[in-house]
Amino acid sequence: MQHFLDRQAVELLCDLTRREDPNIRLNGVWALMNMAYQADQGVKNQILNCLGTDQIFRLLSDTDVNILMKTLGLLRNLLSTKAVTIAICGGH
Repeated sequence: MQHFLDRQAVELLCDLTRREDPNIRLNGVWALMNMAYQADQGVKNQILNCLGTDQIFRLLSDTDVNILMKTLGLLRNLLSTKAVTIAICGGH
């Protein structure tokens, strides 16, 4: 049940990062950043798969500096350990 809830939450938050309103995008990225903090590799993979590299690059090129900074924080949390970084980069 927890896996289903995590998946639904990840999908909802990823959807928020695609919204036109910068405040909603910021909240989505911020929530994903917090969700990724010390999360297991499964949750991190869910976030990466749901966001996709195209959306990550869009967020990194956002004109709102707060969205850029939170996206960098999200990436830091997703790539927090060497083992996770190798596993994630190998899959993406």
